[in-house]
Amino acid sequence: MNENIFSKKLKHALAGMNLSKLAKELGIPKSVLHDWIQAKRKPSLANMNHVKNLANYLGISFEELLLGQVENKQQHLTTVSFKDGDRKYSISITKIVD
Repeated sequence: MNENIFSKKLKHALAGMNLSKLAKELGIPKSVLHDWIQAKRKPSLANMNHVKNLANYLGISFEELLLGQVENKQQHLTTVSFKDGDRKYSISITKIVD
């Protein structure tokens, strides 16, 4: 099976770690964790709780681990438009969430 985003992220993030110890600590079957890293299988719906625990352990979002995407951390608050003579202006205010 070709490497996927999920397996690439895991392989990079878990390089050099004791996978048996990690699997036991997080309650993930060792064979499942190994197969994910080697891209032999993808996470199933039944394993999403393990993926979430793994993301938390790694300090990244669930979406980033599973999909390789970082969730949008901006929230549009307001846009103000005005005119100055013949010129038009628009100012947008966006809240950036950490």
